[in-house]
Amino acid sequence: MILWIIISVLGLFLLWILFAPLIIRVDSDNQRYSLTLPGIIRASVVPDEELFHIRLWVLFIPIKIDPVGKSMQKADGESKSKKKKPRGYLSKRMRARLMAMKEVWHSFRLKKLSLNLDTDDFILNSQLVPVFTTMNSRDVNLMVNYEGDISLFMILKNRMISLLWIGMKYLYRTKY
Repeated sequence: MILWIIISVLGLFLLWILFAPLIIRVDSDNQRYSLTLPGIIRASVVPDEELFHIRLWVLFIPIKIDPVGKSMQKADGESKSKKKKPRGYLSKRMRARLMAMKEVWHSFRLKKLSLNLDTDDFILNSQLVPVFTTMNSRDVNLMVNYEGDISLFMILKNRMISLLWIGMKYLYRTKY
């Protein structure tokens, strides 16, 4: 009986991982960039003295990762030379990879977008005003300013099951 309870709890946990929303938040004003799978994983990029570090919470256990630490940097002489293929040549694997990247891009749903842009070109800014006004909606807010400010706030959502499905299709396409 206890074995069935453990198996059912693990099954429900796996279903939660597969069907829970995967949320990506980008807030350039406050310098907050995060990826969240609610209740399970949360990863945030935090500005640091050097460049940045990653704060990771896995099942409420905090972990700090320094991806640009001295141990992670490669030496300059370690690069490998590869043969160049003829231009215009795309292998079956590369085509499948491009299709998978396109499918991953289309699987994300935009929940909120707020962009405040200044291109430092008055003419281009003036041309962008009617385009941005036309594209604005309830979830999309695009603005042009002439003050030199650039800010982006964006929330994207996806589900792990859709990413897993795209990965399985990619593996099938490269194999057959």
